[in-house]
Amino acid sequence: MEEATRKTQVLIEALPYILKFRDRYSVVKYGGSVLRENRFIRAVLQDLVFMSTVGMRVILVHGGGSRISETLAARGIKSEFVNGLRYTDSSTIEIIREVLLEVNGEIRRTIEELGGRTALLDPESRALKAVKLNRPGADLGLVGEISQVDKTFFEECGRNGTIPVVPPVAFGADGFLYNINADTVASQIATALQAEKLVFLSDQPGVMRNRDNAESLISILRPSQARGLIEDGIITAGMIPKVQAALTAISQGVRKVHLVAGHIPHALLLEIFTTQGTGTEIVPEDYQNGI
Repeated sequence: MEEATRKTQVLIEALPYILKFRDRYSVVKYGGSVLRENRFIRAVLQDLVFMSTVGMRVILVHGGGSRISETLAARGIKSEFVNGLRYTDSSTIEIIREVLLEVNGEIRRTIEELGGRTALLDPESRALKAVKLNRPGADLGLVGEISQVDKTFFEECGRNGTIPVVPPVAFGADGFLYNINADTVASQIATALQAEKLVFLSDQPGVMRNRDNAESLISILRPSQARGLIEDGIITAGMIPKVQAALTAISQGVRKVHLVAGHIPHALLLEIFTTQGTGTEIVPEDYQNGI
């Protein structure tokens, strides 16, 4: 009886969040080493199915960097990175597309096994449009950035209770297919849809003042604080593009951004449907505590 009562209390705690987020968009970016661990993948995808089932409009953007590097190496192609971005030419872009669509298919099959409904955002659909990313002094080849998001596809999926699964590649008006950082794809989609939430799932628990001390996790960050932590060297390496994408999204109307560890079982549900959460929330400067 005590166990049953505890479970009931968990559901009651989640109820205000379920009511608040029903019919609102949540964009989840899933990447890092957790994308390679089956035991983590299934728990994350169960969370997405739960979110969709209770009425949230869920969109999943996925990466596949390590699988891409392995495939390129197996075919005798060396991976080159410029400022953290993979140099991409006409031969590697086709391999990148191939691998990302394989990963996409695996994710969609698992979601459907768990009772969810999915749709592939096929790059050929042109629902996302790209332009070449220009970095001063660095030629990244066929690396792009999102120039336009056609909301029609996502709105239709939302109405139907279908989870769009998005690979981070898109065509430009020049006819070239571009490789795009998945964090920025997720941020651009969330901004276009004015999403309630943008969630980055990775192998990091969130923003920490000291990476060796779990107690130093920062639960809530405002943009000015986040920029200060970057300047002070507290936020470093792969966390920088996530935080920068978060700050862009917040400045353009996304209500909250969450940085969450994908290797904690059901961390996504704990972050979204409980008061305490598990990771770091990045919120607008004038945010008042609440749901």
